Amino acid sequence: MQFSEDLKDNQKITSLTLTNSNIDSSMMVYLCQALCINQTITTLSLYNNNINAKAMECLSEIFRINKTIWSLELNCNKIENEGMKYLTDALKVNQYVNNLELINNEIIGDWLQYIGNILQVNQHILILNLSNNKINIEGLKYLSNIFEINHTVMLLYLDNENIKMDHFSDVMKINPILSILAR
Repeated sequence: MQFSEDLKDNQKITSLTLTNSNIDSSMMVYLCQALCINQTITTLSLYNNNINAKAMECLSEIFRINKTIWSLELNCNKIENEGMKYLTDALKVNQYVNNLELINNEIIGDWLQYIGNILQVNQHILILNLSNNKINIEGLKYLSNIFEINHTVMLLYLDNENIKMDHFSDVMKINPILSILAR
């Protein structure tokens, strides 16, 4: 695939956004090969690409090798629990990503456990955006428990989650660095 070959050698591009590209697992293999070599991309945005578990397995390999991507935006995808497990394993090892966006991915209980597993180990994520994910009360309680342990995340976005800040009142006392932005 010519695009991935060009990306391997390109030393000028710092941000890569692929929107509505329907990246399947075979296309993801080429992209991942390129991003494992390219050391100039700092922001990777893969919006609305129907990324599935197999594609996430490939993507997770990038974060085991690449040390330059600090912003990962996987908004509006259909990442399944298995795909989230791959991402969790990779971000436990990768200590470079500091902005993680998972907007509108229908995150449910198991996902929050995976995110919790990442945040218990990875102390470099500063911004976490989980907006538009239909997080329920149990999920909010789980998140609040995570932030009693993790004092690195500074901004947590929870737009359109119908939350009440009282779920986080104790956390805000223990973790004064955390700001929660919710509407």
